Amino acid sequence: LTVGRDGTDERLTGAVAVQLFDVSDLENVSPVASIAPTVGDFGYSYSPAEHDPHAFSYFSDSDSAATPGTLSIPLISYGDTDFSQFTGFLVVRVDPGADQPLSESGRIEHSQFLSDRGFCEFSPNGDCAFAYVSADPRRSLFAQGDDGIVLYTISAVGIRADDALQPGDQLGALPIAYDPPLFFERPVVVPGGGGVVAEPALGG
Repeated sequence: LTVGRDGTDERLTGAVAVQLFDVSDLENVSPVASIAPTVGDFGYSYSPAEHDPHAFSYFSDSDSAATPGTLSIPLISYGDTDFSQFTGFLVVRVDPGADQPLSESGRIEHSQFLSDRGFCEFSPNGDCAFAYVSADPRRSLFAQGDDGIVLYTISAVGIRADDALQPGDQLGALPIAYDPPLFFERPVVVPGGGGVVAEPALGG
């Protein structure tokens, strides 16, 4: 089970690819299934799980076998022409014996933590189109209890708890205090030839 870039022999598509491979014969590894989640027109996507193993969270249904199970990864996706965006976590059902060995169970949105906190001020048309960059989804954690499996997702701006088998069924949420990093600052010319200073572009 891998997370990488989607593409063909000719080119990359600009999307994250979650892929499942048959590795029973290591001299003849073969692909089983692949999904490439995006949003909007000509969508692009990115996940920290492409390079950071700590961003890759997997929970099997039982202790006796690795599959079937559920994968959670942070995901940022945006449409190239329509300003659509998603920032949060992709939840994927993994079952090699099913008709669809990989299927998207749902997405857990973290932009809810941005809209009322000044992050959308400089987005085009005031629609918070670029705020997905600020949320910075990072880690997720599965926790099994008497009432089922809870998926905790953590970004730079908040923590959510959801039903792991029904992602998007929010059980709780907690905003996190956040100051935007330096690359969210914009240059401002000081009147009277005072030079250029940095002013926070997203508050904080």
